[in-house]
Amino acid sequence: MRNAYVPLQILTASFFAIDAYAQSMEPSDSLRTSKELEEVVVVGQNQRAEAGELVFTPTARQKQAAQDGYELLRHMAIPQISVDYAADRVTTVTGGDVALFINGFRAKSYEVKTLKTTDVLRVDYLDFPSDPKFGGEQHVVNFITKIQKGGGYTRAYAATKLLNKSTADVNIFSRYVYKRMAYDLYVGYGYSNSHHNGSDIREIFSLLDSEGAPYELTRVTATEYSRLRSWELPVTFRALYSTERFQALNRISFGFNETPADINSGTLSITPHSGNGNAFSNTGNASSKYAIWEGTYGFQFSHGYSMNLIAWVQYAHNNNNRRYSTSIAEEHDILTDSKEDAYSYSIDATGRKMFGESHSLSAHFWFASMNNDIDYYGTSRFSNDLHETLSLCNLAYDLRLPINLTAHAEAGMHWRRSKTNDITHCQLSPYAQLQASYAPSRSHQLNMSARYGYYGYPESMKTSGVLQSSEYLYITGNPAIKPCSQLQLQYTWLPNNNFFGTVFATYSNTHDNPVAVYSRYDEGHAILRSYDNRGDYRFYLLGLSLTYKPISNLQLECNVAYQPSKTTHEYGRSIHPVYANAGATWYLGKFYVSARGYLGGRTMGDNFDNKVYKMPSAYRFSGGWGDGAWNVQLHADNIFSSSWKSATSNMLNPLYSVYTTLYDGSVHRAVSVSVSYTFDYGKKVQRGNEITAPENTGNSAILK
Repeated sequence: MRNAYVPLQILTASFFAIDAYAQSMEPSDSLRTSKELEEVVVVGQNQRAEAGELVFTPTARQKQAAQDGYELLRHMAIPQISVDYAADRVTTVTGGDVALFINGFRAKSYEVKTLKTTDVLRVDYLDFPSDPKFGGEQHVVNFITKIQKGGGYTRAYAATKLLNKSTADVNIFSRYVYKRMAYDLYVGYGYSNSHHNGSDIREIFSLLDSEGAPYELTRVTATEYSRLRSWELPVTFRALYSTERFQALNRISFGFNETPADINSGTLSITPHSGNGNAFSNTGNASSKYAIWEGTYGFQFSHGYSMNLIAWVQYAHNNNNRRYSTSIAEEHDILTDSKEDAYSYSIDATGRKMFGESHSLSAHFWFASMNNDIDYYGTSRFSNDLHETLSLCNLAYDLRLPINLTAHAEAGMHWRRSKTNDITHCQLSPYAQLQASYAPSRSHQLNMSARYGYYGYPESMKTSGVLQSSEYLYITGNPAIKPCSQLQLQYTWLPNNNFFGTVFATYSNTHDNPVAVYSRYDEGHAILRSYDNRGDYRFYLLGLSLTYKPISNLQLECNVAYQPSKTTHEYGRSIHPVYANAGATWYLGKFYVSARGYLGGRTMGDNFDNKVYKMPSAYRFSGGWGDGAWNVQLHADNIFSSSWKSATSNMLNPLYSVYTTLYDGSVHRAVSVSVSYTFDYGKKVQRGNEITAPENTGNSAILK
């Protein structure tokens, strides 16, 4: 971090110099016309910085061009956040999770996709908000929309994607408002069919022969045919009651997901045993049914007291079936069939006491219980009974001074009890967090934060049974795997006007990180993959995010980051990747066109498997038209690319190494079209905070 400090000083000084120069070039008020003065006031109100809060007002062009909340965030180009154009995921520029809210209520992913953007008044980006309704989230985007009473509206949406795969997405959302009640109903249907999903894999095993001597075996599979077909049907009903001192939200969701065909087949070679010219087939199907109830209740009491309570109950039934077969005579088919009943419940309570306007004290309690009962009845037959109990409690102090300085201090305990069949493991982990934000003016904001605490991992890593994955590879988990700690330091700076951006620097160290480990199995004739806590995972991040509007209808964006990463266990690795993307958007009346490019590069993945991925570059051309009721979008992705290769990866280990080429069409040429139409009824309309199906069907612990 010592070497990174000098460039940060230079960049910080440069931004202040540019901002001062821009202000010096503006004519004095006495030389401006009334029209010019009006335009200056409007521009100045589009964004402002306060301690711990950035407030952005989208322009009419941006709201008409965007079809949903994610599109609106992309058009606004808020420099503190990054919006994945393919996955509809919002993160900070340093990779942290960002929670999305609409009018102070937590929003599911599809709720943001049904947001009527023309009703959005502003978008707030908050760091460590103390208000209990935000549930202790560290980073929040809160859409503020028009609130009216009476009447309702219905919105219909349809989209399709062609060239790299065939998809269909249709849904209908309706809202009706009566006095203090709002009733929402959402019904959707999604379908996807692709013929280019698969991988070419070269595996190198270090095995023992019949005499106990080590030798090297190479297994190579090449996909020649693939098909992935799936559909989903989500249904959600929600009722919302709101007064100045009490808000209540109840949501009931049902869903059906099915993957009737997941097929891969091709050639197989195993040397020195079976040689070349063999064939393999890997076919599977899956289904899921789920039901969820969720309730959110907010209370505003007198004397500075407030409280927020969230509770949910969830049940899912999952089926997974897979058959792997080869043309090798002595090899039997491998069946991996499973049934899972997953049920969970949670309660989350946050209370706050305000002491004047400068001090507040908060208490947060969270409890969750997750149960996964899994029966494997294929080639490997066993049952897993997983019970996970999580609890968190903390105290937080918030300070807000008149000089526009805020500080947040938080400390607590995280308790975890996991039971896998008859093996129980308990862990009590303390954590602490400090954050400060200073805004010397409405054009600048400085943030610093540090965190030490708990870091999670997938539930399947605790599976105790052993599954056969291929002829020479078996997989299992480790019920005694331990949580690990993480320390993060971050610096962010923002100037703000038609030219605004963020300089960010982060150091992260995950201590005692759980990673995949490999050992010889079945007297050395195969390899077993498990997990263990070994070494640290460290990365540094230094980057720059800029948005520039040289004229009112042209917006330019650029993001550049350098992130060296390293794992420190006995087979650790290190990489030094550079990430970059840039884009431009031109608005012309009710139309817009845009172009964006993404620089490919290497990444460490999720750091559990020690794989290094190499991603190709990608680009997108977009255009759209909107008038408030109708909205039409057209996207052309990688239109000059005929490659189906989406990534390559490699994992190196003395006993087992694997080199993979992935195919899924994510960088193959594709064209997508979407259309939405909204019509109103009744006297008045209340829009915003729309509902739809939940983002997921719960946490599955099936080993794959």
